[in-house]
Order: sequence, then structure tokens, then C-alpha cells
Amino acid sequence: MISTVDPLSLCLSPGLTEGAGLLQDDLLNAAVGGKVMFTTTLTPGTTFVVVNWKFGAKEIFTFFESNRTAPEYEGRITFFMSTGSLELRNLALTDSGEYSVTILITEAGSQTGITRLDVYEPVSNVVVTSKPTELVEFSSSGPFRCQVFTPVSEVTSDPLTLTIYYGPENNILTISPTKEHHQEGSNIALSCSAESRPPGPVSVVSE
Repeated sequence: MISTVDPLSLCLSPGLTEGAGLLQDDLLNAAVGGKVMFTTTLTPGTTFVVVNWKFGAKEIFTFFESNRTAPEYEGRITFFMSTGSLELRNLALTDSGEYSVTILITEAGSQTGITRLDVYEPVSNVVVTSKPTELVEFSSSGPFRCQVFTPVSEVTSDPLTLTIYYGPENNILTISPTKEHHQEGSNIALSCSAESRPPGPVSVVSE
């Protein structure tokens, strides 16, 4: 008696040998609205009978004599006949999770590969602010930038420059004319200078 086995049932049945390295990547990162390629390690031109792609427990694409795509994935999937690889487009956060492929290869049996996809929102609108932006001396100087990144994108804010106040310091008092002794009733001029930010008036106080 000759018995026949449905290749699709064989490919989807449990207990099959898991092919190590059937998928090139153990973890994939992608951005919302972008695309990802699930690439197998098969040599282009490998002859296979059945290819079944799953997201978790849900079948999203099956090749068996013809292509069958889950309705909610219509227009988002491209299948590559040469290697059994799959491209998924228009990614959403809900596409994050585990993906697996089972391939029934002619004269080599059924092999399985598993990978994980993490989908991230692209970084945007990064702004650095400070309260206040006017500081006293010995505070940290700028410009300052804020850099935010995820595995799929990176954005750096515009620079923030702080105004640093200092002083007064290096006070200098001068007398004119410069003499060691002045006669009673003579005219002299006193002047005072100092370094500071912001610059301000300087007065001479006699004691």
C-alpha cells in the first residue's frame, strides 16, 4: 500500500528538527512606518516545497503551490522565492514580537528558524531647556545639547548657551598723580576698576 503525506501538514506539524541558523538574525530592530527583512540562510535557488511564516502563533504567510497571505497583511508582505525570505512593511508598534519560519526543503526535511522584532517610535522634537539661563560664576558653562536615541534613530537638540555672571574681582585702585606723599591742599584723583559680568559702575569709598 502506498500512502501519501500532505507536505503542508508535514511542514506545520510539531516535533520537527529545528534548523540552527535558518534565520540570519536573532533580533531585529525597526522604526514605526519602516520595513524589515527576515532573511534566511538558504542558498538562492534552494528547492523547497512549503514555506510557512508565523507571528507568534498566527500564520501570516504560506507558500504551498501558491502564495497565501493573511488578510490583515495584504500589501505589507513581499516573499522572495529564491531564499524563502520575507519583507514586512508599514511597521507598527504592535508588530513587535516573535517571528518564525518553517521550510520543507526537498531531500533535506523541515527546518525552522526563530527571531524577534522590536519596533520603536522614531525620536523627534528633542529640546534642552534651563531655568534659569543666567548663572553665577563656577556654574557649568555651555553650549549644552541633549542627545536622544533608540536602536533605530537618533536626534540631537539645538544648542543651549548659558550666560555666566562673575565678579567683581581683580579690584584695582589708582591715584594720580602717583606720589608717595602729597602736600596738604593738593588735588589728587582716585579711580577704581574691577572685572565683572555684567560690567557695572565702580565707586571709591573713603575711610
